[in-house]
Amino acid sequence: MSDLTDDLSPGGHPLVEITNLRDDQYFESCIWVDLFTEWSGSDVNIVRGRGYGFVTIADTTWNPTEYSNEAKAGVVRHLTDAHDIEIKVGSSSEQTRKPAWQMANGRWHIADGTWHMANGKEDYDDIVFTAYRPDDPYDVLIETMIGCGRAIKDDMAAVWFDVGNFATPWADGDRVLVLVEALRHGTDHFAVVDITLDRTVDIQDVGEIMLTAIPQPQQRTGMVEWDGIDNECIVGYSVYHRDKRLNETIVAASNYEYSGIVNIRPVFVVWSSCKNSTQ
Repeated sequence: MSDLTDDLSPGGHPLVEITNLRDDQYFESCIWVDLFTEWSGSDVNIVRGRGYGFVTIADTTWNPTEYSNEAKAGVVRHLTDAHDIEIKVGSSSEQTRKPAWQMANGRWHIADGTWHMANGKEDYDDIVFTAYRPDDPYDVLIETMIGCGRAIKDDMAAVWFDVGNFATPWADGDRVLVLVEALRHGTDHFAVVDITLDRTVDIQDVGEIMLTAIPQPQQRTGMVEWDGIDNECIVGYSVYHRDKRLNETIVAASNYEYSGIVNIRPVFVVWSSCKNSTQ
């Protein structure tokens, strides 16, 4: 695919995406990332007789007989970063991350899974995301899965995922929640985006995402305290010691009775103007 992008569309015009449908029915793509003016994603060999999806931003023609791909080794590789861009492309089919809390029969309860946070010590040493539909919260897409990935440069990052890889097919008008998490200057950050899928759009851009810092708890006698997060969709917090959640119900206050080092994670509800609650 990189041969095509280099020859036909090195600057993301007119071609902005090439998609391959694998034999296992997962989609993987090369995508033009405007933020970095670079191509990112899986670089798959073009195989004679197969069909591929192309997305362009202008009417154009292309003669496929010009590209034989015969000199390549016949294996999947990843596009390399040419300008200090760290590109990570998912290769797993496993959904290893789940929303940690769920609403059922009008009450919050703890579900399987924990809130995943990125690990690292430098600016955006890593950035992770979890995308799922509120009506099917255990069918998720994360950055390590096929068709997903992220590109990182300095204090900016781009993430992508292919909703065609949901285990249950999506429908026009489905809502998708995207939770993004990162580490910056040693502080955990997060953001959540609520989008509605549109089948008339070839590449749906979720737009610029601004991350919010998660406060660092302060030790008090028999108590930990933190500054509250000013966000109308935050309904409380979970408190963790290492990877173990300490609270069995949502902590509504900005403090918790505990002696020791903890981390906190916000618990949020996301809806269109906050009306249909879901985590």
